[in-house]
Amino acid sequence: MKFARLLSCIMGRETLTLKLHKERGSMMCGNIQSNKGKDGCGHISYCIEDSHLMLNDDQTLRANSSLLASLAENISVSYRDVIIERKFTSDKKILAGITFDYRHLEDTMSYKEKFDPFLKKMIQESQSCRPSARSYNLNLQTYAIHPFIDVYVTKCDKGMAFDYVTSRISDIQGKGMSPQKIMYIGDSDNPAFTKADISIGIRSDDRLNPELSCTKVLKFEVLAIFLKRLMEKNFLFSDNIL
Repeated sequence: MKFARLLSCIMGRETLTLKLHKERGSMMCGNIQSNKGKDGCGHISYCIEDSHLMLNDDQTLRANSSLLASLAENISVSYRDVIIERKFTSDKKILAGITFDYRHLEDTMSYKEKFDPFLKKMIQESQSCRPSARSYNLNLQTYAIHPFIDVYVTKCDKGMAFDYVTSRISDIQGKGMSPQKIMYIGDSDNPAFTKADISIGIRSDDRLNPELSCTKVLKFEVLAIFLKRLMEKNFLFSDNIL
């Protein structure tokens, strides 16, 4: 993401503002304490200037983070063939989401009919055992045909993330910059597609055909070529780039 100043992560639950170090190259690094840059921040090329969580409630976030961790452990015992992807916030303190992935299995739809209801039941049971259960509600993201299921620490969608990111653009660009059209590229992000001036849906699997609220569609195989052309045009979109 060499060009990025804002990164919206984990379905918009955390948005990072990055500070670019012009003296260095374009490689994202962690909390490196040696070989410090000229500003002495400890990062080689750019660092996190600001982190914004969509829900700024530390008690709820930590409670749900713990609940997610327990859920992942229980699923790993009951369903050993499910791949569990844990998604942490940038400071590694909050487990903000988990993807339970079974797309590598042969009959994914049959597996989905069995696994998804089991996961929903586990979430309901784990939350009912907690005091003040309403404040600890996890956000379950289900899909009609995709062979995976997501559980998040709070409710959010990419439309909400879109609103926050666009509200920060003027701060990043500086005053006096004229407003530009906004493009959104994604696979099944209808809440954000409907807000963008130009929306491009990406199809990655011919077996899946979700209904997309975008104006244009590309196959995943040509996405890299499209992005390269877009960068060469300084991100000024026209139909001939497609």
